[in-house]
Amino acid sequence: MIDREKIIDFGDEYAKAAVLVDASGNPIHGGDPADAPQYTPVVTRYTGAGTHPAGARALAVANSGSVDCQCAGATIRPGESFSFSPPEGGVLADLAYDATGGELTISEVR
Repeated sequence: MIDREKIIDFGDEYAKAAVLVDASGNPIHGGDPADAPQYTPVVTRYTGAGTHPAGARALAVANSGSVDCQCAGATIRPGESFSFSPPEGGVLADLAYDATGGELTISEVR
């Protein structure tokens, strides 16, 4: 749980950083972005029917084709897009789609 921010002054008025700390005052992830969890962005284009695999931490779907497509039980018209984000710490279930005759672009973070 994030309790507060700590401002670290590196001696230069322009070199200050806000670091998230826990309730004990310890920096979260050591205060160093290199220590933070790494997630992989993935972009996939589909032109048929199938199921996109579960496990995404965030996901966006766009109809990048010229005909209606189906995704998650909804009709996605050309140019339309939507996104899903599970509650913090969760991942999304698999996602059924049908892009037959068209194209769906699914962007996700894993």
